[in-house]
Amino acid sequence: MRQGNFRVELGSTAVHVYVADLSQCEAPTHNEAKALLPEAEFLSTQKFVTDTLKNNALLTKILTRKILAKYLGMEGKAIPIIRTEFEKPHLAPPYQDFEFNLSHTKNYFTLAITKDTPIGIDVENINKNTDIIGISNRFFHPEEHEQILKADNQEDCFFRIWTQKEALVKTIGAGIGFGFENFCVDAINAKVISINHNQYQANHFYSRLIKLPNEHYLCVTTKKNLDQLKIFKRLTS
Repeated sequence: MRQGNFRVELGSTAVHVYVADLSQCEAPTHNEAKALLPEAEFLSTQKFVTDTLKNNALLTKILTRKILAKYLGMEGKAIPIIRTEFEKPHLAPPYQDFEFNLSHTKNYFTLAITKDTPIGIDVENINKNTDIIGISNRFFHPEEHEQILKADNQEDCFFRIWTQKEALVKTIGAGIGFGFENFCVDAINAKVISINHNQYQANHFYSRLIKLPNEHYLCVTTKKNLDQLKIFKRLTS
C-alpha cells in the first residue's frame, strides 16, 4: 500500500470527489492493514466472513485515511475521525473545517471532500431485481413515484432518484429517520425540487449525478455550487 508525500490544496469553493474501482486495488496484507489503521477500525473489518468483503472493508477505511492525509498533511492512522449520533463521519478539532463523506458498493469506493460546508455522497449499483414500483410507492415522494411510472426506463429513473435521495440525507446528516417521503428530487436534472422541513430549503442544495461503468450511479450533494467539482478516477491503493 503505497503512500505519497505531496499535499493536496483545497480552495474554499472546491469540491473533490474520488472514485476507486475496488477490484483494481491491491488488497492489503494483515500487517499492512494493522499499520495503517487504528486498532478499533482494523478489528471492525474482521467480522466479515468472506475475504472479498473483508478486503473491501479494509480498502474503504485505508483509502479514506490515505485521501484525507493528503489534505491534512499528517499520517492517515493519526487522523481523528469521529461520528455524529447518526453515524455521519467527520473530523475532530482542529480539522473540522474539512467536510467529507464516503460511500461504497462491492465494486466502487467513493469519497467527497470540501471545506466549511456539509457534503454527502452516494454510489448505487443498478440492481435489476429491485422492486422499483413497490419501493417507490411506499417510500418515495408521490411526485418521484410518478416520475418513475412515466419514465421510458423505469429502472434507470428509480436509481437516479434513489442515489440523489441518499446523498441528500447524508449531506443533512439526519439519518434515514429524516424520511424519504419528505423531499422530492428531479431524476433527469439532478436537483432537489422540494423539502417538507422547516430547517431546509430545496434551493440551498446542489447535486451532481454521474453514471459510472458497470451499471452504477454516483451522486454528490452539498450546499456549495458545484462549478469547481473535480473528480479523481482510477485511484489505486
